Amino acid sequence: MLPVSVAFLFYLILGMLALRGVSIPMYASLRRFTVVFVMSFDYLISGITHSTPVTLTVALQIMGCVLAAVNDLEYNPSGYAYIFLYNAATAIYLVIIKHVKTRNDFLNSFSMMYLNSVMLIPTLIVTSYVLGDIDRVRQFEHVYEMGFIVSFLASAILAFVLNYAIFWNTSANSALTQTVSGQIKDIGTVLLGYIAFPPDALNFLNICGVTLGFAGSLSYA
Repeated sequence: MLPVSVAFLFYLILGMLALRGVSIPMYASLRRFTVVFVMSFDYLISGITHSTPVTLTVALQIMGCVLAAVNDLEYNPSGYAYIFLYNAATAIYLVIIKHVKTRNDFLNSFSMMYLNSVMLIPTLIVTSYVLGDIDRVRQFEHVYEMGFIVSFLASAILAFVLNYAIFWNTSANSALTQTVSGQIKDIGTVLLGYIAFPPDALNFLNICGVTLGFAGSLSYA
């Protein structure tokens, strides 16, 4: 379980950094490159290859991603770099979950998630102390307000549900299926992102690229 915990740590950290520097629609679009990393790590770690139809649907997603990125007038190099590192970390995390589950069939999704969380507690405490997050929490003026407490608990519960769903879906199906099926939710994310956080620069080709990526995800399903 140690490889899963290490991969999850990088997955958490890079996930927060990846949201910086790009709009939400572009973030959702660039995340589709994760499938390329998943297919590569599937082969390198587990020796898994994928059929031609699956490869073609993935290619369609990547074409949409490239089209959207080429015409992204808000291009931010650091933002793109963080997203691609996050894609790689996500792929390693999912592939290792499936690999560990295959080799340890006695572990169910909940026990894997529990062990992963327990093993990460010391590392996260040290990391939070070194980065000064613990002091920031103490100094946060709204930390004891009911609204913040309720929002924080709701966020924690949703994170638990999401992580359990990732473990369960990846264990029952495959890392590639989890990656592609997880992108379906981005339809709502992109629409709400355009409405709530309208980008300063938006063009027809950018929208076409995002749409083409979604078409690839639906074709896989």
